[in-house]
Amino acid sequence: MLENSKNMKLKESEKFLETEKNDLRNQISSYLPSITEVNLIAIELKRMIKLQLLVDYTFVGDENNRNGRKRLVLKVIVENLEKGYDYIWDMECFTNRYFMIKEIIQKFYDSKMRPIIEDEKDPFWDP
Repeated sequence: MLENSKNMKLKESEKFLETEKNDLRNQISSYLPSITEVNLIAIELKRMIKLQLLVDYTFVGDENNRNGRKRLVLKVIVENLEKGYDYIWDMECFTNRYFMIKEIIQKFYDSKMRPIIEDEKDPFWDP
């Protein structure tokens, strides 16, 4: 009886991990084109910025309780060679910055002038 319980828990765990991996694959497929686009925009704007996806673990639940668990999450590493810093953005932050960057490139295409942006308003910069 105890062996059956262990086998069921193992199968549930394997099913959960497979579901989590599939979710992660879908997220990567969804975000990768935007990451590539932002890298191309940075090149177009002659910015020394590189973005790449990072798969990381985050803890979900109570750390003091055995009910908590680690989960795979996507994040974005921003390598800012202009300032000499690396940043890590969660996907919500990346999405917000993505739309700001798209506005900047549109203004660049409209005016044919590369924008000069103060750090505080630069979507590629973090304090």
